Amino acid sequence: MSAIAFTIRGEAASKSNSRRLVRCGARDPLTGEATGGPRLIKSAKALAFERMALAQIPPRCRVRLDVPVRVTLVMAYASERSDLDESLVLDCLQDRWVKVPNGSGGARELAQRGVITNDRCVREKHVFHCIDRRDPRIEVRVEPLGEAGAEPTGVPGMNPFCKTLHAAHAEQQRRRAVHDVPRLRGALHLIGEIAAREVLSHPTRALRHIEQLAHAALVVSSPPDEDGGPDTDHR
Repeated sequence: MSAIAFTIRGEAASKSNSRRLVRCGARDPLTGEATGGPRLIKSAKALAFERMALAQIPPRCRVRLDVPVRVTLVMAYASERSDLDESLVLDCLQDRWVKVPNGSGGARELAQRGVITNDRCVREKHVFHCIDRRDPRIEVRVEPLGEAGAEPTGVPGMNPFCKTLHAAHAEQQRRRAVHDVPRLRGALHLIGEIAAREVLSHPTRALRHIEQLAHAALVVSSPPDEDGGPDTDHR
């Protein structure tokens, strides 16, 4: 099955910052206040976002996938004040159920079809933050995974946008490692020189061990070329 893609217009609300504390249970006949224990529920802002998002999911996308999926979200906010939080978006992608009135055993019925049956189907997710003051939105892409249920990052099945981001991250890590190699060599040379000098005046086993470790490490990390030219030892 091909990927499912659509866009939700509007700014996403943060589930972690959109909770309110209420009391549940029977109400006191005199004061009218709930007598049950406290409970955290979604705030009015979170509920408003859910209603807005659910209304914008196209009927053609409500296929109720019940297999492991990969979800890619590009979440564009109107300002930097909002936290990156995809929890409410994932809630909106799943089936919506309601309790059956006078039903036994907590019976429920399907109120609205979802893109997926349950957010537990999400086995891989890629969430990106950006700022678009004129057009805050959430770009959603849902793709079924292979039969294994969890393809590793960077496999050919990954969408091109995520491939580009992961390739850029890998290149950044490679450049950082190349930059750190000369510094590591310099530190190892310094340790060896200090240990060699100290061994002459204080022949202790600890200093001898330090010297041996430094020289053993330098066998793998050879010193930079003496001519100051490009390093040819670690290509």
